[in-house]
Amino acid sequence: MTENKFEQAYESIPMDPAMSDRLLRRLMAEAPETSPDKEVIMKRTKTVKIWRTLLIAAVIALMLGATAYAAGILGPRALIVDEPRQTPGKLVLSENGETAEVVENPEGAVFSLTQPQDLPDDIDDEIREKVENNRAAWSAWEEESAALRVEYPEAMKAPEDTWLTDQEELPDGGAILRFYALAVSGEELQEKGPYPEDDWEAYVAAMLADGNLSLLEERTVTAQDIAQERAYFDRQQGVPGYDYFYGLGSQEEAALLEDIAARYGLVLRHERTSLIGSMREYNELHGKPDWMSEELWQQQLQEEDMGRPSTEIAAELEAACCRGPLFDADVPRIDHLYWYEEGTFAVNYDELLSDGRIADCYAYNSMYGTLSSGLELFDEIEDPSAYEAREYTTADGTVVTLLESSHRNVWDWADNSYIFVYLDDSFFVVKVHQEDGVSPRDLEAIADHICYQNINA
Repeated sequence: MTENKFEQAYESIPMDPAMSDRLLRRLMAEAPETSPDKEVIMKRTKTVKIWRTLLIAAVIALMLGATAYAAGILGPRALIVDEPRQTPGKLVLSENGETAEVVENPEGAVFSLTQPQDLPDDIDDEIREKVENNRAAWSAWEEESAALRVEYPEAMKAPEDTWLTDQEELPDGGAILRFYALAVSGEELQEKGPYPEDDWEAYVAAMLADGNLSLLEERTVTAQDIAQERAYFDRQQGVPGYDYFYGLGSQEEAALLEDIAARYGLVLRHERTSLIGSMREYNELHGKPDWMSEELWQQQLQEEDMGRPSTEIAAELEAACCRGPLFDADVPRIDHLYWYEEGTFAVNYDELLSDGRIADCYAYNSMYGTLSSGLELFDEIEDPSAYEAREYTTADGTVVTLLESSHRNVWDWADNSYIFVYLDDSFFVVKVHQEDGVSPRDLEAIADHICYQNINA
């Protein structure tokens, strides 16, 4: 996990700097030295989405007064985003075989974990009406809010392969921008360092003097360009009292969002409540990593545990969002949980597989009656055609769809598996991650662990 991804995942969880640093160090330590999160070079290009339709019969299950619809006839189409915010790519190894880069991937797709992207033909009419109403409301928001948005200025965008940007201010309020690429490998840079950290000008001068940077482009920008960039970043802070996934940049936008939600009979996600799990439980479950010295391991064991026990987090989830327990028995560990008052929630937890390995599971419950882009959380999929869909009747009688893939990336990591189901009031998705893959029986066991009739208070 990169530091940016860490901030996105945990930014709403209250923690002091020491706790944040410990958690980030633990997450970074888990990544292999040549993992994509550490060394991937992001190169986004235009792509065309191609997928194969999987034809599987749809089944409707009625249980305990609540209806759940499996979307087997759709397979991956239930999750595939028609117009993703970013272009999916594909990892390929570099010439040295040690790092990877993301390149154009015509067969790639984006899977949404929030809001269904398609519906089976025989879905209940009430569910169809709710989903289509939500889509219409979001389309209205995108259209009507367009005039209020501030775009990032073209003049400030860095060219491809930029590693560092230096800015020299001009008397008229403009600036000269110098975009540099890194001219040496990361290993060479580490050997040459350290470099000044508290003085930017000294840092750039030292890097240039050591031949670490090569100039890509020098560009003059206006005071207006700089002001627009500042306004753009100011708006990224969001509006207090609203979920940051709405991307609000002003009270004017917030008022428009409220108006559209009321117009379509929807509610909004406002303040988010978040809990983070126990580090002690993590250590007990995962044990000492092979790379870690005994001294460092003992030091980690002695650090103060500021997280919450999994049983407490599960109880909070039940009280806030469910009619009863979400799981039919205690899961080995809950990493984190967040929820909103209207019923949307996400919980990241571990499951123990039949062979003793641990799978990382991420469940998201998206309410039909809550205004949503459907892109709050998503995965980039290299080969959606590799997914096969099948229906499975869980232990509590709910028919869910299981998505399993035979594809592996350049690091030989297996694709994620997915469990999803259309409930009366929400779309519920579980992403299951295990680098070496999850067997069909283990995926069924994970699906069985969930009490679907208890979802939604």
